[in-house]
Amino acid sequence: MKLKVLYSIIGLILLSFTSKPEIVWSTMSTDFGIVTQGEKLNGNFKYYNHSNTGFVIENIQVSCGCLVAEWNKDTLAPGDSASLSVIFDTQGKTKLHTKTIAVYSSHGLYELTLKADIRKD
Repeated sequence: MKLKVLYSIIGLILLSFTSKPEIVWSTMSTDFGIVTQGEKLNGNFKYYNHSNTGFVIENIQVSCGCLVAEWNKDTLAPGDSASLSVIFDTQGKTKLHTKTIAVYSSHGLYELTLKADIRKD
């Protein structure tokens, strides 16, 4: 009997390490490649709630004032999906830029990135 309990506990521990993520992002990074200075780039990050509880984005912090994020502030039900949109204004910027978007949620922290190689005309 003790051996069965031990195997059950070990099985549950292993299962917890191999379970799929509860929140799945279509992508966590967008590379716009070479762009012209002054363009406004739109990064779209779709996410899916595969958990058995509601998902809420509580706050978003962007790494630069050149980013503006828009997201659904309502609770995302299990099985549903939504999108987070980030506009990157390249005005006054040149060279390679990598910007981060920290997504604070009811299911933890997610870090998304946008990258662009910005060139003058």
